[in-house]
Amino acid sequence: MRLDAQLEPKENCHAFAMTELVCKENLKTNLRIGHNDAAFIWINGDLIYEYTDVNAFKYNEFTVPVELKKGKNILVMMIMQAGGQWLFNLNLDANQFENRTPGF
Repeated sequence: MRLDAQLEPKENCHAFAMTELVCKENLKTNLRIGHNDAAFIWINGDLIYEYTDVNAFKYNEFTVPVELKKGKNILVMMIMQAGGQWLFNLNLDANQFENRTPGF
């Protein structure tokens, strides 16, 4: 998602993104992350990812194992911006679901 095309200011600031992930069962998977610049991610209030340096965006550059509980899970991401491009991506690893419907 391109934040620099949607938000002001575009330097020395931060934005939050939030989503709900609803699972039919407990689920262990991986979260694939790309961001510019620093980023923090919480799931259900627990900090699961922290990157505090300036970073050029690369799609799915980082991987974090996550455990999602049955029912509603709240994911919050804070994306910091120093200057230049400002964007991020988040994806759940779907490789484990080759022969069945995902549980969310």
